[in-house]
Amino acid sequence: MATVENHPALPEQVLLYHNSIPVAICSTKLFTHDSLELYCGPLRYERNTDLEVEVQFDPGQPESRFRLPMRVVRCNKNHLVLCYESIPEEAEAYLQDREDMAVTAYADPAPSHYAH
Repeated sequence: MATVENHPALPEQVLLYHNSIPVAICSTKLFTHDSLELYCGPLRYERNTDLEVEVQFDPGQPESRFRLPMRVVRCNKNHLVLCYESIPEEAEAYLQDREDMAVTAYADPAPSHYAH
């Protein structure tokens, strides 16, 4: 399974939605397989508040934009921690394709031959 944590180029910012209304552009701190940490400035949300985060992994490609449903785990001192149970299938497929391309791009070439 592809996860956002092993994606080679993560976005620096995301768009945060509350009740389907965009409320802030937040800087990303950390993506993991089950959570997202953001710098959110003065925003404050209670634990278990449902939010959505719009992520665009590749600025030049509209198909790399996804809105992920998330839930607030912690919000304090300009720092917001969100969790999600799963990545939508479209996002999962996109990330898997990107991961496969990255692996191919970084694959080792044929072994070098050394003169002895």
